[in-house]
Amino acid sequence: MIKYKLSKRLDMLAKLSYPSRKLADIGTDHGYLPLYLLENSHIEHCILCDINIGPLENAKRSFREADFTNQTEFRLGSGIEPLEPAEVDTIVIAGMGGGLIIDILSHDLQKSLSFEKLLLQPMTEQNVLRQWLMDQGFKIKSDYYVHESSKYYEIIEISSRDDDATIDIHVHSADLEFGYRITRDNVSEYIKFLLYRRHKYETIIKQLANSASQTSKHDACVNKLITIDSILLKLKEEDL
Repeated sequence: MIKYKLSKRLDMLAKLSYPSRKLADIGTDHGYLPLYLLENSHIEHCILCDINIGPLENAKRSFREADFTNQTEFRLGSGIEPLEPAEVDTIVIAGMGGGLIIDILSHDLQKSLSFEKLLLQPMTEQNVLRQWLMDQGFKIKSDYYVHESSKYYEIIEISSRDDDATIDIHVHSADLEFGYRITRDNVSEYIKFLLYRRHKYETIIKQLANSASQTSKHDACVNKLITIDSILLKLKEEDL
């Protein structure tokens, strides 16, 4: 049996998938995440879905040397359309834009709300996705931050289960670009993410220094810096 070593991003998704009995990987690509979860007995069954036949064939090749025939299903279809309501415990939608994730979940909102856990890893429009989720009645359990290959990846966990070991970022900031809630064991990575964002906005402000026509953009960046420093101060006051 081949044992796959996951990237840091997929490894975090794997950790957050536990405990799950049955998982669906939407937009599965090569199927590395569900294969890893089955190999390590973290799940009992997985459904791999993709709108295109190519990625499904890639996933099938990944599973070719693994004896999980009775524990895997490959379904062709858009988003969660191939699934029945509450058919799985956990849904993973990773590596897509936030707008596309909204399109997938909004296609059948009641079905989307029927799953116990959603693990969403948007590549763009994270703040827009968070606001949409809240508006539709999804409960954001926590945001997670992973640094890999010079990028920060954000994972949004939707679950009805409470977690006492969290810090409510939304109490200190209404700007959902900087998350809604984080776990205490992810604080150090979150602080690095905030510093990364601060550097980004400081750089933009320097670039706009000689541009009188970009006053609104300059002011928006200044407000971002104020928010970041406010969150960092609150975390420091909590000795985190």
